[in-house]
Amino acid sequence: MINDMTIDQKKTKQETIQTFKQMMIDEINTIPVDDIKEFGLKLLEDVPEYFFIVPASSSGKYHSKIYLGDGGLVRHSIAVKRMLGHILEGNPANLTDRQKHLLKLGALFHDCMKSGTQDEYEKNPHTKFLHPAFASLLIIGKSIDYEFPYDDAIFVANAVASHMGKWNTQGNKVLPLPETPAQRLFHLADYLGSRKDVNMEI
Repeated sequence: MINDMTIDQKKTKQETIQTFKQMMIDEINTIPVDDIKEFGLKLLEDVPEYFFIVPASSSGKYHSKIYLGDGGLVRHSIAVKRMLGHILEGNPANLTDRQKHLLKLGALFHDCMKSGTQDEYEKNPHTKFLHPAFASLLIIGKSIDYEFPYDDAIFVANAVASHMGKWNTQGNKVLPLPETPAQRLFHLADYLGSRKDVNMEI
């Protein structure tokens, strides 16, 4: 807990947060559509603080070791965005350029609520199974706050909500399956971006 930290530990934590937040800012700024980019920068201010610190896998089981350690979840998110860019290069789903950039934005935020809210993370830092739904609801809610086109937010949110693919059930909890070509490609990018034998150094 941050209240139990020394001054030096707090400083180190804040430096880590700033480092990985800047990496996200730099990646958002590669999106060449102004309103999508601006929405991404605003959305970044609303994600929980832990997003910039934690590894991609809280257990260490499900991601390449290059996405473990400080900022691993940020590095994984950037890797998924770049992987998706490669997949979409040939436009296998016949998407518009805007739709491609919307999906790339979604890739950066697909795990932004991986341990729930900041308060939930501090009580239990493990991955929340329903995190795709939490992230999609954040995107939709903030699109209203920031007057981002609702249809575009729904397009992104549906891809984010279904990014777990066939691993969409846990007990009585069920997430959406990817249905559209765009959603299936989004899931594929995340799947490849989390394989231990596919390393994209960030």
